[in-house]
Amino acid sequence: MNTIVVFLTNGETLYFEEVKTFNSTEDGIAFNYKGKRTETERGAVFLFSNMAGFALNKDYKEPEVD
Repeated sequence: MNTIVVFLTNGETLYFEEVKTFNSTEDGIAFNYKGKRTETERGAVFLFSNMAGFALNKDYKEPEVD
């Protein structure tokens, strides 16, 4: 399972599971994931200026498109 952990500059840590289509730009990161509570596909965007860092699981792979 693809996971991302985002560390915010305010000390919060956010965990995302079932991550798809991860993209990194010069300004930040963007990805799609499945909401754990809602079971809904969602998109997320984080700016580097608000992040202390982020971590992807070591064996992260983009899901294959059917």
